[in-house]
Amino acid sequence: MEFKTKKCKNCEKIFKQFNSLQNVCSPKCASEQKAKKEASKKPKEEPKDRKFLMLKAQSVFNAYIRERDKKELCICCGRLLGQNYHAGHFFSAGGHSNVRFDEDNVNAQRAECNTTHRAGMLGDYSERLEQKIGAAQFEVLRANAYEPKKWEIKDLERIISEYSQKLKDLQTKKNNSND
Repeated sequence: MEFKTKKCKNCEKIFKQFNSLQNVCSPKCASEQKAKKEASKKPKEEPKDRKFLMLKAQSVFNAYIRERDKKELCICCGRLLGQNYHAGHFFSAGGHSNVRFDEDNVNAQRAECNTTHRAGMLGDYSERLEQKIGAAQFEVLRANAYEPKKWEIKDLERIISEYSQKLKDLQTKKNNSND
């Protein structure tokens, strides 16, 4: 089978193909062509829909809370957090959207306090939270909890940016204090 001559897509020299799929004259041109193609690709943008951003914002916010409180005791039972602990909301994130990202509303909890025994722990959480943030701030939190809030995309993007930076700053500060 005879292959035709073709112009190289990289250097534009005329060459004789060895097979019908060959588009460049040499391995050097093939690697250059591949590099050009890779460089021209745009990086994938993350989707900007509200659901995706809400999950990302919650993840970043919770990571910040866990880092902030990792040396604290469990807000519910007062015991050491251990290895498996959560960023637990006093007012649930789903039912009280206005305080979903309120730092006073979210504190480190042992996993079992946040899941299995949650209903029995709210009284203890309430007492310890009021001691931690003060009675006046606790009343403000309680009042805000019942205000409905629809998080807009720009709000979620701001939260992601703000808490990513706060998390990074906190980790840097803790790493520097360990030196």
